[in-house]
Amino acid sequence: LFYPFSTNDDDDLILRYAVTGLLIWLNKNRPQSFADVTDDRTVADIVKIVHPQYKRMGAKHRNDLRKKVKKILGGLLDRVEFKEIRKKRRQGPLSAPVLQKFKDICRDIIDKRRVQTTLD
Repeated sequence: LFYPFSTNDDDDLILRYAVTGLLIWLNKNRPQSFADVTDDRTVADIVKIVHPQYKRMGAKHRNDLRKKVKKILGGLLDRVEFKEIRKKRRQGPLSAPVLQKFKDICRDIIDKRRVQTTLD
């Protein structure tokens, strides 16, 4: 059975999966704000997307995993790369170009993590 990550894994590993799940989720959903990206339901959807064993986990483990992913996604949104997007968000809902920029930055972060992991 493939078990991509657990709460004991390094945040960088979990971040790659979480951002990948977030991008898949964003292709199917249109959040009104960044708060939607880290709400409990969205985080649960993201974990379900990227973790094939999610349905087999016990409730406590699922909850712990969701909390960890939520924390990591929250930290992601605080990154300096998103400063301009956060500023635009205050001006209203996330427009299509702003959402696209968000996706591009997320892909960039994943690509940089892949290169960094390969170099380590």
